[in-house]
Amino acid sequence: MIPHGVIIDVQFCVLQFVYIFAFGLGILGAMNYNDSFVVVALVSQGFNLNFVVFCQEIWGHGWVGIVVNAFFVYPHVTLLKELNNGILAPNNYGYVKKTQQYFY
Repeated sequence: MIPHGVIIDVQFCVLQFVYIFAFGLGILGAMNYNDSFVVVALVSQGFNLNFVVFCQEIWGHGWVGIVVNAFFVYPHVTLLKELNNGILAPNNYGYVKKTQQYFY
């Protein structure tokens, strides 16, 4: 008989591999200006947020995981907004890169 803790560890590892695959698709979508791949990464980040909330209810960890996940959701939403508005596109990427302002 397999101990209960081993099954939970295997499920956690499989879930992490799914997240890695989904975030890899998000990076590929950002490189190729494909918003559907970025949506896959955003949805997986949302599932990750639900997992953090679930773990918080079980183990009583603080709100740190939720705040950290919110910091990762924001760039996905911003990238999707820029892709859909045509700000980031292959034909105008060089212009956007030249006019981008940095906060130094």
